[in-house]
Amino acid sequence: MAAFDEKNDSASMEIKLPVSIPAELEISGKPVALTGEKSNGRIFGTLRHLREKSLSIVAGDLLFTFRGSFRVRVNDQRVWSKEPYYSVHLLAELSEDGRRAELEFEIETEPLRSMPIPLGAAANMGLCDDTADDGRGGWTDQGPKQDLSCMQPGDVAFSGIRFKVADPEQNGGRSCVVRSNHRTFPAAGAVELEGAEPHRYLYLLHAAAWVPQGGEPVGVIAVTYKDGARQEIPVRAGVDCGNWWRPMLDLPNGPIAWTGENGSGKVGLFASAFRLDEKPVARLEFLPGKGVWMVAAASFANLRPGRTAGKPIVISEGKEWKKYDMPLRYLQGSPMDFSGRNHVPAGKFGHVVIRPDGHFAFENAPEQRIRFFGTNICQRLVAPTHEEADILVERLAMEGYNSVRFHQFEMFIMDWSKDDSLHFNPETLDRFQYFYAKLREKGMYITTDVCASRPIRPGDNIAECRSSNKNHYRKVLHFFSDSALENWKEYARRVFTLKNPYTGMSMAEDPAFFALNLDNEAPLYAVWNMFPELLSLVAERYAAWLRENGIYSEKLAAERGETFYRFLAERQRAVMEEESRFLREELGVKAILTNLNNNASPSLQPFRDMLPLLDAHIYHDHPTFPMNNWQAPVAFHQNADIAKYAAAMRESMPLRIPGKPLIVTEINYCYPNRFRSEMGAVAGAYSALQDWDGLYRFCYEFRRENIFSPKAPGAFSTLHEPISLLTERIIWFLFVRGDVAAASNVPLAYAWKSERYGEEFPPEFSQLGLIGRIGSVAADSKSEQVHKVDTSRPDWIDGLPPEFRKAAERFRKKASVTSLTGEIELDPAKVSLRVVTPKSEVLTFHNGNARGRFLDVKNANDFATVSVHSLDGKPLAESRDLLLFHLTDALASEEQYQTPARKLLLKDGKIPMLVARGRADVTLAVAPNDGWRVEALAADGSVLAPVKCEPGRAGISFPVETHRPEGATMIYHLSRP
Repeated sequence: MAAFDEKNDSASMEIKLPVSIPAELEISGKPVALTGEKSNGRIFGTLRHLREKSLSIVAGDLLFTFRGSFRVRVNDQRVWSKEPYYSVHLLAELSEDGRRAELEFEIETEPLRSMPIPLGAAANMGLCDDTADDGRGGWTDQGPKQDLSCMQPGDVAFSGIRFKVADPEQNGGRSCVVRSNHRTFPAAGAVELEGAEPHRYLYLLHAAAWVPQGGEPVGVIAVTYKDGARQEIPVRAGVDCGNWWRPMLDLPNGPIAWTGENGSGKVGLFASAFRLDEKPVARLEFLPGKGVWMVAAASFANLRPGRTAGKPIVISEGKEWKKYDMPLRYLQGSPMDFSGRNHVPAGKFGHVVIRPDGHFAFENAPEQRIRFFGTNICQRLVAPTHEEADILVERLAMEGYNSVRFHQFEMFIMDWSKDDSLHFNPETLDRFQYFYAKLREKGMYITTDVCASRPIRPGDNIAECRSSNKNHYRKVLHFFSDSALENWKEYARRVFTLKNPYTGMSMAEDPAFFALNLDNEAPLYAVWNMFPELLSLVAERYAAWLRENGIYSEKLAAERGETFYRFLAERQRAVMEEESRFLREELGVKAILTNLNNNASPSLQPFRDMLPLLDAHIYHDHPTFPMNNWQAPVAFHQNADIAKYAAAMRESMPLRIPGKPLIVTEINYCYPNRFRSEMGAVAGAYSALQDWDGLYRFCYEFRRENIFSPKAPGAFSTLHEPISLLTERIIWFLFVRGDVAAASNVPLAYAWKSERYGEEFPPEFSQLGLIGRIGSVAADSKSEQVHKVDTSRPDWIDGLPPEFRKAAERFRKKASVTSLTGEIELDPAKVSLRVVTPKSEVLTFHNGNARGRFLDVKNANDFATVSVHSLDGKPLAESRDLLLFHLTDALASEEQYQTPARKLLLKDGKIPMLVARGRADVTLAVAPNDGWRVEALAADGSVLAPVKCEPGRAGISFPVETHRPEGATMIYHLSRP
């Protein structure tokens, strides 16, 4: 395209390049990167008295080079004409009379050529790893379920670039180069190269683990040229290289080039191009940086192939999405007001105790069982103003909660003017204590952790770490540092013995403070190697332990095998015992103690068996962060848990030990998963079937400022997220009210034999939790309360009770399964779950029709959860007061996703929330002539509009539509005289 310069003294040829596609130009041999980031308009311009000799542009697999004498100008047209293009101009000067311009150039084309580089001589690790953390074997040394055995050696190609992955069987078991400064791997060699051909690009097929922050180096490529010159090229996290586990995002210089599946899920490698000096290369070395850097293959190439990119998907109000107003307050006395169901105040019947049957009751009312239903109040929200606390407490009570977990509160009540973490800010402490007291008044019991997120400050006097804002350091330190453990104790003393002026009691003595976790998400097996800086401390304590036991050798001290994990087991047990003793004996804490609330592994069951209370964390589609933690872009699977036989729920079912209550203090089917309405039926029904004792959504909100100035929800916050808030109501009916019956079978119990690291509950066993109650016991247990199952026996399924043997066969065939109670039916192939009880029915399904006994739904247009519940506590067929939910999906306005599949969130949205269009035809099996009135409700419980219902032979029928003329709705109230 020809155009005149804006100063009318030159003419140009224009080439337009879309900004959505990363590109790299070369102007007189100098690279100019077009990254897609918006600029100030002018990206490059040749000075008027100078001329360029060449302009090179890649299109597909061809390099086009314009050679001549001209000026070049590169503009970002988003600034000038609002067009989504880069404009590349080749400029020719006008003649003096302004009537003529000549632009003469030659065009050369060069096809893509690549040459695989043999890495065998440099390789130090294989693709397969039989034993985790032994300093040899394969890939990242994380064991057989976390290796790259799914990759076949040999030829691999990406966008025309050829790679060759070395065959470990022909190279002494070595295939790839793995480098790290904090994990131990065998020494890696260098690649010595022959030949005199210059190369323009070096390509790597690579990835990283324990990935540092974006922009930080995971490694360095050291290039030595034949002329002796040396070039060092940093390989940057989030730019050139990303996490090999669950890769979701094409990086600026690292599109995803290969993916596979290992025992832990999807894994992948990135293909990155690095510009060389176009001279013959003599030697390549791969030097470690931060994290772990894995290089599977390398290749030389003459150009960087062009890439394509789609236009981001932006969520906006229109035909498919309609504004849904979220209330700060619910209408008192409306169907959405669940308050009045708690006894008040919390602690009215004395301390919470554990009955002989392993469930909660009260010391002064042992016959009165309680199931806890709560949410997590996190970070800045733990200290709202008094006015904000009053509003929040009223709202939480109306949502049916009878408990709250304060999480990560430590740093938000700290006095940051002090040089330690042991003093409290008077203002925020007062707010916290007032909030605590108001929750208690409304019948809400409290739980929290001693250690979750407290930083380390100089005045804490921890010998091995003077200061750190990495608040998870403590999870490792107090296992190996005596001074860190003493600081843990002193903090506990100050928090739990402090008198609350609004209750007149300390938390230690308060009967409303019912449970206390020692250390949040800190099983030593999982955290000991979390921080490279602390590995020398771990090694020092391990060596001392070996000497104390008379078994020290340099070889054993260097290994991280069975003896090392026995050492970790002893530390886990000793620290838990000391922490528990201190809280009980020295502080007089009456709350029930628990610990080890994540990592559903039989390896931890011997330690859990030391505790009176079991705790678990459950997540479905937890976000991952391809670049920087807790920042966009954010990656999700966008799959349904139902399709995996409710894996997220059932994987924690074997944790139950006879005689011990089980609570789940964190559970979420995370936003923006399109199937998350399934949580109501999955969590509500199966926790009741297993007869668990508490569920806590993670989380309500993190920031107090978001109460009155709402922001779009992140992956966890529910304060302004309609699907999460409404599924909570379904869970209340199924679990808290107890509409779903607990299974009456003698629980099947997985028999654990030791605390051997790396054990897992077989999925074939956890699946049985969808049928009836399951759990686990020590192999030598004499308990008569369970049916022990030894899954190490090849024929263990043959020894199951008949109904479980039949179910195991159905699981093998991937068929639908029904609970022993007959109330829950799950069909993974149809992605459907039916919960049918006398007082509630829930149908979660994908398109079309679904039917219970009382509720019949037809013509649903998408994945939906439709449920109906008796509000007056009578069976559905006899009730005069019903609440019905029709849940589709909801997203924040202006959220941006990479594709319509919504697996990669590129940009957070904002309020208002938008509800997806959905409709269905509902029939309820009631007497058709009883004068039923149907009303669509707003989110606060007020009446939005009447809905016409039609009587018929099967009952009454009416349409449910999320997009109504009066506004969006997902709630219906039905009543009769």
